[in-house]
Amino acid sequence: AYLGSANTGILSGNPGVQVVDASNPGRPRRSAVLGSTAFQVSTWESLKVHPGRKLLVGAGVQSLPGIGIGALDVYDLSKDCAKPRLLNGTGLGQVTKPIFNVAHEGGFSPDGKTYWATSAYTGQITAIDLTEPRNPRVVYTGSAGLTNHGFSFSPDGRTMYGVTALPAGLQVLDVSDVQARKPVPQIRQLSALTWSDGLFSQMTIPFTSKGRPYLWVVDEAGNGGIRLVDVKDPAKPR
Repeated sequence: AYLGSANTGILSGNPGVQVVDASNPGRPRRSAVLGSTAFQVSTWESLKVHPGRKLLVGAGVQSLPGIGIGALDVYDLSKDCAKPRLLNGTGLGQVTKPIFNVAHEGGFSPDGKTYWATSAYTGQITAIDLTEPRNPRVVYTGSAGLTNHGFSFSPDGRTMYGVTALPAGLQVLDVSDVQARKPVPQIRQLSALTWSDGLFSQMTIPFTSKGRPYLWVVDEAGNGGIRLVDVKDPAKPR
């Protein structure tokens, strides 16, 4: 287990991502503290694992106001997942190379070759190519409205199911240009769906039932509601 930090991470005495070895479920133990640049600052809601590519990635997010500082750490889990190995270090201890993003939230495309960072408060979206994990590089940065937050993807990685913090709601985005690595990629909004009885929509969770795609959409505040949305037609979520 990889325990991200926010707010109190630097004050804990062991700043960074705590790694818990639970191979013996009756006696879990801390096996490492990952104190590289981004992980030591705070990872907020950006710390994610891609099981297929065996990568652990997180952005550096200052505790207040929860906006990224342009740091990203990439770890290899393939040798020993209880002791992750830093890939994109500069050779100066746990220092990693700066890479533009203003993350609040983050996550992988389904194939694990792109790490996406969203800023929540500014609407900024950044796509970072991880084809070569030692050398992450920004392939897209832009805005999709005034606010965003968490997100998920269609299985092919071409459609992002994002949310908006204010107003609360869902935004369905065509990110196929980025997925295909077009030279000048653009993100296009396919649809949006908002509601007035929620606040700070947090994330989407996709699933399929009887061949039909749906989303759970969760609000962080307001009434804390959970909505079930049919996205068979991405242009007309219902």
